[in-house]
Amino acid sequence: MSKITVSLCMIVKDEETHIRRCLESAAKQVDEIIIVDTGSTDSTVRIAKEFGAQIFNFKWEKDFAAARNFSLEHATSDYILVLDADEFLDENAVIQDSIKEQKDFYMINFKNYMDGGYVSNHQAIRLFKNHAELKYRGKIHEHLNIEEFENLTNDFVDFIIHHDGYKKEAYSKKDKFARNLRILEKEVVDHPTGYNLFNLGVQYKAQGDYNKAIDTLKKAYSLSKDQIYLPYLLYLIGDCLLQLGRNREGINLINDSIALFPGYTGYYYLSGFFYEQLNYLKAAERAFEQCLELGEVKYFQSIEGVGSYLASIKLSEIQQKQGQLTKALDSSFSALKMNKHFPPALSQYYTVLKSAGISENEIKENLKVAYPVNETKDLEVIMGVLFAHRSKLIQDYIDDYQLKVNNAVLGIAALYNKRYAEACSLLINEETLASEILSDVTTLFIIHKNKLLAEKLMQQLNLNQQEKRNLISLIENNLDTKVALTDSLFDLIKNVSLNLLSLGEEISFIELYKKTKLNEGEKEELLSLLILRGFSKIVADLLSDEINIINKNHQLTALLADSYTRQNRLNEAHTLYTQLVEQSGDYDSCNRLYCFYEKIGYSEGLSKLEIKMKSIMETDLNASLSR
Repeated sequence: MSKITVSLCMIVKDEETHIRRCLESAAKQVDEIIIVDTGSTDSTVRIAKEFGAQIFNFKWEKDFAAARNFSLEHATSDYILVLDADEFLDENAVIQDSIKEQKDFYMINFKNYMDGGYVSNHQAIRLFKNHAELKYRGKIHEHLNIEEFENLTNDFVDFIIHHDGYKKEAYSKKDKFARNLRILEKEVVDHPTGYNLFNLGVQYKAQGDYNKAIDTLKKAYSLSKDQIYLPYLLYLIGDCLLQLGRNREGINLINDSIALFPGYTGYYYLSGFFYEQLNYLKAAERAFEQCLELGEVKYFQSIEGVGSYLASIKLSEIQQKQGQLTKALDSSFSALKMNKHFPPALSQYYTVLKSAGISENEIKENLKVAYPVNETKDLEVIMGVLFAHRSKLIQDYIDDYQLKVNNAVLGIAALYNKRYAEACSLLINEETLASEILSDVTTLFIIHKNKLLAEKLMQQLNLNQQEKRNLISLIENNLDTKVALTDSLFDLIKNVSLNLLSLGEEISFIELYKKTKLNEGEKEELLSLLILRGFSKIVADLLSDEINIINKNHQLTALLADSYTRQNRLNEAHTLYTQLVEQSGDYDSCNRLYCFYEKIGYSEGLSKLEIKMKSIMETDLNASLSR
């Protein structure tokens, strides 16, 4: 059988950063390369010529389909492969093997790499027969006109295309947001199809206009029966509702969506977030477990990880919130095994170890097994995570691997190894202090009161003058009354409190805590965070001193009970949990008692509480429907 020929067709403009990688991935797999340039002023064309590409110029008309179709006109091979410059074929791709059945067109799975290590997957037709009637439609998010034909044969290929053009740096550099929005809004006016409305809704969501995204996606839904993007469209509406805090509405949407597409894992993933926001933690835990049971979404657009490592991380977080640290550690370790280079997986694993009271030296030994450093990427991830957690192990890894880092990192490493004078010297000599380390510098100033450091700090803190005066007064202990905190100052004090306790500077923390006038919400938020990070004894001591206040505050009583449980003061915890259930009987109180019964193995109590919690949640959600 003779070889099936393939033409690579691309449209480009100023793609010198990406085009070489793209062509290197595909050049040996195709018989000709057709490059349509729409006005490059950089070295894009020169690079393309190095690969023997045929170059054709095309005046940009704000119409991607027109440019695509112009490239197809010059293709002479049996098949056409379409790529963008910021895409590249997987190293295992063998196009000849994929097209040996000679279907009319082939669907290809895409991995879209985003900031923070996140990945989305979608499918698109990018490999098809060089058929005179197959054309692109749509000025943007152009698509092949397969719906105009009957009985076209198709299949999925067994390789993927990688794409990193959705990263904010690349997207912003070319002002793609504004360009795409202009074209999409005009396209919707001219052709108000479900597909165009769907893409416009996606664009609104990407720009943070969630209400407009919801309205547009709902319009798209009514015009998109049987479309392949429909499950993802519903997911996007749910995600917008989540961002807006419309959690009960979101749960109702997700339940309806599951009825339509029961195997779409993303719905269960979103429901876990909705339940968490409403403090239905057991329901959230079950939702993320269901994600893992279903596995990853196949053949539909989705966020990668909702059926694997992302779900395991969230499951670990929910388990940690409920004090189930052994389970939380297992779940975070599972996430780490699924995706070693996804920083949040290692971050959650480290968080649980710290929450369990494991020392830094023991954590280092643990990481040698759980996260061995075998390549540069391993080292990049672990250093990023250790820095984010302000771990004293930063210094160990700098020394062990002889890393060259800037003075700011050295200063942070010195601070969390309690070399305060050295840290002060390094940070004072920094020309500017990055915003991400200002809470660390504030911590250092509290411990090591250096006037030069204070001056530098005050110049760069994003606080107003009154807030700065209050902060100085708190630190220098020259106030007769407690200081009420603005939101900005509270956020700073919250981070500083964690820093002080992680350094073992309990006296400094307690002095700071007693000088701040926290409202009930701030106190609950701070103490809840301290319990989550493993400082249960401190919380118990503080709340025991405020027993009269606690008796009047349901949430503080719950936090005291949690702190007792973490310390295995089980009788005291049980008394408080039982009291909470008797007084309020809400889901949160029942959830806490349920976790306590799990801990002590009281199965009879579990079954009764499970029925009660389900009834409470159903009543609450049904009531929200009637409002």
